[in-house]
Amino acid sequence: MNNPFPKANPGAYKSLLVEGLENINNQTEANEFDNGSMKLAIVSSITGSPRLFPELNETCVKALKTLDETDTRNYYIWGLENKQFVVASSNGAYVYHQDDKEAVAHVDAMLKAESEEIIAPYFQQ
Repeated sequence: MNNPFPKANPGAYKSLLVEGLENINNQTEANEFDNGSMKLAIVSSITGSPRLFPELNETCVKALKTLDETDTRNYYIWGLENKQFVVASSNGAYVYHQDDKEAVAHVDAMLKAESEEIIAPYFQQ
């Protein structure tokens, strides 16, 4: 099932989640999203071994529901509720726009360097 809302710009969730998490008094999580330590990852495109926090998906939905209704807000709510997105630590993850050829080349190079350093690399889905 595809997200029925228009695709949001990459990273558009950040300010929404910071505001929403502050609205529900989750300052620690708001700070983590604000400083980039936590991100929303597209589950189908996770590469490497980021630490995932699926238990925070519900909290993020609750936070987003405190905001005015917009297509962008609804896009992220739908994605979190339907496991399109998951909260992840940015440590060990490469986040980039899929149409950015320079970013894709950089990620491919980083993954190749990692696979040469790690004897048994794995991919988390």
